[in-house]
Amino acid sequence: SFRHQCPRHLLQHFSPTAKFSAELRCCAAPTFHHHQLQQDIHHHTGCVWFPLATFFVVLCSIDFIHHTEMDEEGGARDRSAFNSCNYSDSAYWNKRYTDDPKPFEWYQCYAGVSPLVRRFIPLSSRVLVVGCGNAVMSEDMVKDGYKDIVNIDISPIVIEAMQKKYHSMPQLQYMTMDVLDMSSLDDCSFDAVIDKGTLDSIMCGIGAPCNAEIMLAEISRFCSLKFSSWQCLLKEASLFCGHSFLLGCRVLKPGGVYMLITYGDPRLRMPHLNRNVFGWSINLFIIPQPGSRRSVQSCSKAYAEPVLLDMDGTYADKNAPEDMESHFVYMCTKES
Repeated sequence: SFRHQCPRHLLQHFSPTAKFSAELRCCAAPTFHHHQLQQDIHHHTGCVWFPLATFFVVLCSIDFIHHTEMDEEGGARDRSAFNSCNYSDSAYWNKRYTDDPKPFEWYQCYAGVSPLVRRFIPLSSRVLVVGCGNAVMSEDMVKDGYKDIVNIDISPIVIEAMQKKYHSMPQLQYMTMDVLDMSSLDDCSFDAVIDKGTLDSIMCGIGAPCNAEIMLAEISRFCSLKFSSWQCLLKEASLFCGHSFLLGCRVLKPGGVYMLITYGDPRLRMPHLNRNVFGWSINLFIIPQPGSRRSVQSCSKAYAEPVLLDMDGTYADKNAPEDMESHFVYMCTKES
């Protein structure tokens, strides 16, 4: 049977909700990297994926729906591809990297985001890459002139493999670390933090709203933040999560940049990012996915001009260039 029933704003997240049914189904493409979803489908089910015009027909054994759900704590979490696999759980990633050790780039390779990286992150920057996995993006950044990149991941399996792979590249450092507790990193020690899908993984897990709050607080902290603001942040986190969390390291310097590359549109991500206590000035770029059919002129404009947002995080320009073949890049600059 063919189905195309879901509202457009719900077509961003896939999750299995029924037992195997071996049906042929049709759905609009999600807003994350098609090749990534294709690989995940094949990895988990051995399914066959057929692109047909503006639709993607999947011959598989899973009945998909697309939505954001409420978790046990009453907060919204993403329902992403094959969310029965807990993307925020180290056990999932250890198994994945053991079973499939080949390099894999989530969403975008370095070439796809380098115009924004070079524009907002100087070559002299000390950079933290969270949820690095086995991607080659950091290697490509070194080839482009960056000299100090720290890569962290929750999976000790992939970190050990990357340490061996890059033992002769001193510009790269790899550490096993949970983004919810980066207390082993020095205060105010990075000029930029790059996140390519890690917040998305957190948003797919249990306790997503609370954990997203903790992760962003870890990234946003810096030495010049007033104590009263820290008290406010702690109070907000206590109310939001149902418990307080330890104030860990302050990893991002004043004027530093948090670069979030995600499938989450402003409706999903701005409520987490646009918080006074974080003190971020946010520029949003909507860039084409690899293999996008967008025109060269449209693609060039996507990198050159940020998308204007209203105070509530919605599009100020109702003709914003969002489509089914886009990724969202939030450049969050920490105000001094």
